[in-house]
Amino acid sequence: MEESSPSTNNSKKYAILVVGFIAVILVVARQLSPQDKDVQVPTEQSVVKQIESADPAGTVLTGSESGIYQNGTYEVAGEYISPGGPEQITVKLTLQEGLITAAEVEPQAKRPNSVKFQGIFADNYQELVIGKNIDELKLDKVAGSSLTPKGFNDALEKIKAARAKRNLISKPA
Repeated sequence: MEESSPSTNNSKKYAILVVGFIAVILVVARQLSPQDKDVQVPTEQSVVKQIESADPAGTVLTGSESGIYQNGTYEVAGEYISPGGPEQITVKLTLQEGLITAAEVEPQAKRPNSVKFQGIFADNYQELVIGKNIDELKLDKVAGSSLTPKGFNDALEKIKAARAKRNLISKPA
């Protein structure tokens, strides 16, 4: 039987050490995983802001009221990726029984091309939004602007997700 040389023994020790180190890292990462801990994660409440309510009592919706939005105005930043990088557009929607009764957007772009297309979007989106049911609305291309609608749709999805979670809508002051 052939004996191992000292260099072969060192290689085996090194390999065992590396595997052990990786195993320790995986165990530590698993322990720090937010799935197993009560980690404070930002809620939709920090993302979607109800800025005004048509309900003077400031009713908070519950899970039993599936499909119903609290009447009022919501403001949220929609995000999307342009060729120049991440962009945002602020969207303010007023809802009445799930229908959009008023809408405003505030361009937030810094890059010249994004500023141009957010401006084009802002000048042309309202006729596609006002009077529509929020659950059925999704914009595609608006007057040649194809990326800014993605930011608008992101804002819509944040409002919809907040409704689904029911924990975001705080009582108005």
